[in-house]
Amino acid sequence: MNARAAHLAATALVAAATVALAAPAAAQSKRHPPPPVDKEAEAEARSDFWEEVIRPGARRYQQLVDAATEILRARAGDWKRARELMLEATALRPDLVTGWAYLGVASEQIAKAAGARPMDWKLCAEAYARAYAIDPTWLPAALQSKSDPSAAARAAGSRPLELGWATCLARSGDIERATLALEALVARGQTTGESWLRLGEVYMAAGRLGEAITAFEQARNERIGQRRARWLLAIAYDRARRPGEADAIAADAGDVGTVTGVSEPLSYVPAHDTWYLQAFGWRHRPGRALALFRMFLAKAPPEDPWRARAQEHVDALVAVDFAAHVDVQGSGDRAAIEKAVRAAMPSLRACVAPVPEVYVELRITQMGPVKALPPPKPVKPAKPTRPTRPPPPVVKRGHHRPPGPVVLAPRTPTLLQPGVHAEPMVWEPGVADSARNQALECLEKLGLSLSLPRPPANTYAVVRIPVVAGE
Repeated sequence: MNARAAHLAATALVAAATVALAAPAAAQSKRHPPPPVDKEAEAEARSDFWEEVIRPGARRYQQLVDAATEILRARAGDWKRARELMLEATALRPDLVTGWAYLGVASEQIAKAAGARPMDWKLCAEAYARAYAIDPTWLPAALQSKSDPSAAARAAGSRPLELGWATCLARSGDIERATLALEALVARGQTTGESWLRLGEVYMAAGRLGEAITAFEQARNERIGQRRARWLLAIAYDRARRPGEADAIAADAGDVGTVTGVSEPLSYVPAHDTWYLQAFGWRHRPGRALALFRMFLAKAPPEDPWRARAQEHVDALVAVDFAAHVDVQGSGDRAAIEKAVRAAMPSLRACVAPVPEVYVELRITQMGPVKALPPPKPVKPAKPTRPTRPPPPVVKRGHHRPPGPVVLAPRTPTLLQPGVHAEPMVWEPGVADSARNQALECLEKLGLSLSLPRPPANTYAVVRIPVVAGE
């Protein structure tokens, strides 16, 4: 048999074997049909496969977005981790809006932390700008927390890109572009409390007081940022030299500490306006207000439109009789104390002259002479009477019955320690610490030699003297 005949015989044998095996297999498939095919899952797998072929990294991108979404939904998430995820996502798919938008959200949250640098605000402004260029109508609906249907969560899911973009622009120092973005937002009818508040901030930073007052008035009527809006409205009236309206708004705004401390982490526009806001909030404590207005002037650039108004406050506060603002606790003779402090005030203010932005309270504690008290007169015992049962306490609906009376030990003068202590109340940590410490030592030395009237026998007096540099 030649080679060609051998090849034909082998081929015929293979074909016959294939037919013989196919018949039982077909019969077996009829007896045991295969499980039904999930066409949707098969189509999705095929789609994911081709998406990964056409656009490499698509699956990884979606995983990163999903992980960041869970972080950003939380009230206090790991913002830095979310930013890392979105930096990887935008590197994989720079053509998609969600990665850039979430990068802006995470960067904005990081920038809100205390001591945020202008560069942090620039990063979130750039991310929001990239997202806006891809899809200006995008809304972060996925950020609405499923477990927290609060107003804040609902607002997070409807916050337009321009609002985050303008917020970051304004705090990075780009007031002009922030104003244009916010004006366009309001012109489209996006007039939320936050949009009015941010628009008022940039108007005031640009010196447009009339428009700022109108925007703050609108923001005050909304629920979001209401307290912040009131204080900024009061500042706008003050800068417009309308002190009566400024005082009326400030009286209704609450504690100024709530909008300048940790409860309001978002910085102001510009950031040094925080010092002005605090100074105005402490206007009834002239020593503290004077140091804070000076701090504003030290931080504000020469072109700031409100330097002149701050200088007016400084000129008025420097002439205040600070001896009339001493705080006396106990049994001290206030008139005599004020007279002694007034005589020593020039020397006290000279101690803090090298640090004009520092405000100090000099606390002097004095004890009166101790005299033995006469023995108490004997008291005749009262005639025994039939005890009466006291009426039961009135329990209001929804309240628990009080457990009983609470007895507090009175604070006696014997618990106080006489001495002199200078406590800085306004200063910038880390700046001129040596000069500040020298000023405190100088004040304590003068306080020891300050001849205040001694309190009466068996009493005490704690005198707090406000000290701030003069002209």
